Amino acid sequence: MSGDQAKSVLSFYVIPGKFFLKLNFKAIWEDFVDAPNSARCTNVFHFDMTTDELMNMLRNRDFSSELLNDIRVESDSGSNVVFISPVKGAPLDGFFIHELLND
Repeated sequence: MSGDQAKSVLSFYVIPGKFFLKLNFKAIWEDFVDAPNSARCTNVFHFDMTTDELMNMLRNRDFSSELLNDIRVESDSGSNVVFISPVKGAPLDGFFIHELLND
């Protein structure tokens, strides 16, 4: 889907270290992603669903095997956090990728 038609996005990030696992997603965004040279975005997926629909899908682990495989590929490439946001704007929520994959 093109970014012009999307309603929400998943943004995959590599966050350095492990101590960030004790932080909430707002703190991770502010301390790592919004700070220069702390985090690296590895990919962005666009969705034709609202941020609420996308958050519920991830919370309930109600996603397709294709999306699960895509998430695993991002994890294998080093991504460890995914943020849910509107197409334009700051993230509304996030997940640790290992929790989505039940690793």
